[in-house]
Amino acid sequence: MADVSLKSIVGNGYTEFWQSQARYRVVKGGRGSKKSCTAALWFIYNLMKYPLANTLVVRRYFNGHKDSTYAQLKWATHRLGVSNLWQCSKSPLEMTFKPTGQKIIFRGMDDPQSITSIAVEKGVLCWVWVEEAFQIESEDAFNKLDMSIRGEMPKGYFKQITLTFNPWSAKHWLKNRFFDVDNANIFARTTNYKCNEWLDDMDIAIFNEMHEKDPTRYAVEGLGAWGISQGLIYKNFAKDEKRYLIAKDKLPKLEYITIGIDFGGNKSNHAFVASGTDKNFETLYALKSWSLPAKDTNVEYIKAKYTEFAEAVTKEFGEVDYSWADSAEQAIINSMRTTTGVYIRNSVKNKILQRIRCANILMAYDRFKIVNHSNADLINGLQNAIWDPKKDIDTRLDDGTSDIDVLDAWEYSWEFFIKQLLRG
Repeated sequence: MADVSLKSIVGNGYTEFWQSQARYRVVKGGRGSKKSCTAALWFIYNLMKYPLANTLVVRRYFNGHKDSTYAQLKWATHRLGVSNLWQCSKSPLEMTFKPTGQKIIFRGMDDPQSITSIAVEKGVLCWVWVEEAFQIESEDAFNKLDMSIRGEMPKGYFKQITLTFNPWSAKHWLKNRFFDVDNANIFARTTNYKCNEWLDDMDIAIFNEMHEKDPTRYAVEGLGAWGISQGLIYKNFAKDEKRYLIAKDKLPKLEYITIGIDFGGNKSNHAFVASGTDKNFETLYALKSWSLPAKDTNVEYIKAKYTEFAEAVTKEFGEVDYSWADSAEQAIINSMRTTTGVYIRNSVKNKILQRIRCANILMAYDRFKIVNHSNADLINGLQNAIWDPKKDIDTRLDDGTSDIDVLDAWEYSWEFFIKQLLRG
């Protein structure tokens, strides 16, 4: 494909991105900034250019690929006029370049073993695309992914990990790792909607209105600036989460171990959180959390995951005394009671503000601790939860920028003991 033709397909604003062969190619940007579209075009184009290259595409959760990266890469084959050369499969989820057998493989960080054990039949696995990288809460998890791209490359080939994301919070490890350093192995850029020549007048009008009515939101969603710690709900935790971390071997004897369960819908997550309390309810401990998009799951899946989670909690921390689940889902709860043999109670459903007030009091008096190796989902939720700026009364913002479901599950796990915790 001629360069002039390629230019007309890809558009402006990403020349350096397209040409970079740095080990880490990192792009944060606002909505409509073409970062994912451009990445998808790059991978399709360059896989056809380098006949021994293969690509691994990663998201925090595997089941988020089908409607995002997989669809985006299929779109790129059509945009480049080469869709007839690609075989796209949903089971297993992969794309194959027919002339050579090169692969695009899709994986989720929720199954680490599937990433560390990857091998390709033809050529080398040299490129990784991490989409929505902000959802990768743990830098250690990223380091393990980084190590999956190893070994000698054929002459003229290069190893590269591409990360694309919306920069919701300046406290995320991505900022320190890639944007606050000067390193020849890192290509890091910020982009925004202004380089997207294919937005129409209505699209631009939305950004202009956002600029006028909500400048803070516009700075992040429009211009790609790092999120500001404005309207944080758990200010003490967000300011210094290390103050609340505790190693598992430093836990005291726990009086109660409990699990909270929140059921998600098509646009939210299923979440489980295990908590513990010591004698006299002096301190609340977050022991273990788990969260996964609910789309395309069923009741049998939820039951299997709950059983797996409860067994892991029992093995790591001790026998589970109680489980509380979102009381709005009686059919699911009754099915879980019948088949798991566990009496799962209905959540108390105290008012959200009452639960938030209790949590903030415990944090203010250093009476909350969180096991640092088992709670990436919960830590992320606590760091980024904010008040909804559009509501006249205090309401927790639920727009996808933080995991509200894991916070609900966490609160369900201990809200039965609110009176005792506030007296402790």
